[in-house]
Amino acid sequence: MHKPVVTIMAFALLAGCGEAAREDGLGGAAADAPMADGSAAADGTDAIEIVPGSPSPIDDAPPEADEPAPQAEPVISEPFRGRWAKTLDECRTEPAGARIIIGASEVQFAKVTGDPLVVTQLGDRSISVHLRLVAPKMIAERTDRLTIDPDGNSLLYLKGDVPTELKRCPA
Repeated sequence: MHKPVVTIMAFALLAGCGEAAREDGLGGAAADAPMADGSAAADGTDAIEIVPGSPSPIDDAPPEADEPAPQAEPVISEPFRGRWAKTLDECRTEPAGARIIIGASEVQFAKVTGDPLVVTQLGDRSISVHLRLVAPKMIAERTDRLTIDPDGNSLLYLKGDVPTELKRCPA
């Protein structure tokens, strides 16, 4: 019978302590509050000004300037897009052999489709594409490197470590 009374009294004492702590109007003891001007707090620690709506001072630091920022949705840039084949005669055939079609979000090989997971700009005319390769009864991943010549008509495509020189097919 005494348990409910003890519980209520403990609760009342805690509630009273909470009121005393809020007397400064900040929801906590005034000695714990950061200084508005960023100067050291009374306890000798550096104070951090907290502005409502600003990022937390303990959030992760932004990425270094020289690190490429990851894309929300990997997109292969325009100069690399199009139909490519070893010879211009192969441009007219269905995707087979060394003919590929590169789109903004897909690379079509003869029997495999590659979905870009990460696209990284390596230079003015070179990108790295980490692909998820999907074919009947197979799913794999591979990183390919594409380098386009200055006139945009030739492409060196490295599938893993295997280089293939391709020509842009006419539209």
